[in-house]
Amino acid sequence: MNHIFFKIKWVVIFFCAVVTHYSVAQRKIIEKNSTISLRNQGTIFNEQKLVGYYQFYEFQKIDNDNTEYLVKILDDNLNEVFSEKFIEFRIFELKEVSFNNQSFLFKFDSNSFTIGSRRFYIYDQSKKLRRVEFPNGKHEKLWNNQQLVNLPDNINKSLYSIPDKGFLHFGNIKPKTLLISLIDSKGAVLWENEEPDGKNEYRTVHVLATHKTKIVCLKNVISDYSAYNSQFGNNITQYMTVYDLQTGKKEKEVKLEDENYKYQVLSNQINTNSTEEILGVFYGKNEKIDNAHAQGLFSANISSDGILTNIKRSIHSDYLRKSLPVANYKTEEEIKSLYFHKVFRVKDKIFAVAENFWLQNNTGKLALRIIGANTSMYDFTMKDVFIFRLNNDFTFEKLDVFEKEKNKFNLPAGYGVFGLPKLANIVKRDNAFDYLFTQIDENENQFIINYRSAEKEGEVDTYNVKSIIYNGGTFSNDMIRLNTEESILLVPMPAKFGNVLLSGYIKGEKRIEMRIEKINY
Repeated sequence: MNHIFFKIKWVVIFFCAVVTHYSVAQRKIIEKNSTISLRNQGTIFNEQKLVGYYQFYEFQKIDNDNTEYLVKILDDNLNEVFSEKFIEFRIFELKEVSFNNQSFLFKFDSNSFTIGSRRFYIYDQSKKLRRVEFPNGKHEKLWNNQQLVNLPDNINKSLYSIPDKGFLHFGNIKPKTLLISLIDSKGAVLWENEEPDGKNEYRTVHVLATHKTKIVCLKNVISDYSAYNSQFGNNITQYMTVYDLQTGKKEKEVKLEDENYKYQVLSNQINTNSTEEILGVFYGKNEKIDNAHAQGLFSANISSDGILTNIKRSIHSDYLRKSLPVANYKTEEEIKSLYFHKVFRVKDKIFAVAENFWLQNNTGKLALRIIGANTSMYDFTMKDVFIFRLNNDFTFEKLDVFEKEKNKFNLPAGYGVFGLPKLANIVKRDNAFDYLFTQIDENENQFIINYRSAEKEGEVDTYNVKSIIYNGGTFSNDMIRLNTEESILLVPMPAKFGNVLLSGYIKGEKRIEMRIEKINY
């Protein structure tokens, strides 16, 4: 079944909000009032904890150059925190929202596809939405953060909260210069620091841990930006980089590689014993990590100086051989390729979540190609969810496979010549894998993996969120329907642990319904 239903551009009606509580779910119904359009909505996290949601509306056109917008913030129970109107460019998009226990910082973009003006607005304890004034305007000419190899939970993210201190923003002025800015909780720009390189490099930075005077970050560096979309892959290196929080100056930088391997970080967490840990996959030293199959999993602790200690590795082929046959798979060849979405720790166990995939020739598209359609002869095909379980010493314990319907992503023309791992990274960037997100409880005893599933029930297509629940060493399952009789489609988003937010436009009644649905666990 093809991915045609998860990428919907919502044009809706403006609504005044009424909150109603039900026994099965918290619900927010937004009723018709006057016509405007919902541009986008998303989640707000603070130190990896979900704190609420944002909604961005186009309210009314002022003139040929300006439009009035409305931004709305909801808490994690869908109660409204605030809503504010303001006037800005005619083409305007909300890219990110961050919260640091005191203030909300909003990053807007006047053009999503080219270099254009950026705007930052802050909503602080004064309870007013105000524009952040930068001293030199360099932030307005930042390049967009196009990212292929990245922390999966932070794809296209560049704005980070520093609890009770402010916000950090990272962006490229041009491929050769990285601009780092610190904005305090009242919207004052404390400092801006340029990090020139002198090479044709493109860099993205992601905060892993904050200390009193230091920030430990993961940095991705593409060595040749002009070949960014090379079908053969790029020379991408990940670094552990430490910055001085008072000045933004780089204190230390260490390559995430050794004499034999390159490392790619997929997640980071502070464990119950307060140790900071990174987890991910590793490759051969000479491989291009955006166009190579990972050789195995790794974990390491990081110090406040960015030093990696206690590195542990486990090779895929070893534990695949020990697991087979599993589910409907008898050989490694039948599994095809694996894309790892997340590697994380729960108490003394490490879990890795993957989907298997392959490229499938679709001869039915030949007629479309002949008449000039922009489509490839190949489909990127995804199948099942694989969960690898390892012990604390990184010895393999068990592989669990959760079967789902085969799903296809239609590739644009020309993409069939790309390497398969490169295509997988593109599909991940475009949010087309079925994997959605993982929730881990605060005590690290349980977790829930959520993914999309498109299935047939007789002659009816059904679209669902399926949940894999781990509790007490065993797995169970639950399912939430996304398409209902009254709604065209409910779109799933993260919610507090054990819940999923569903948001949908009810066409007949011209309203949006948002509700928090509990997962049975």
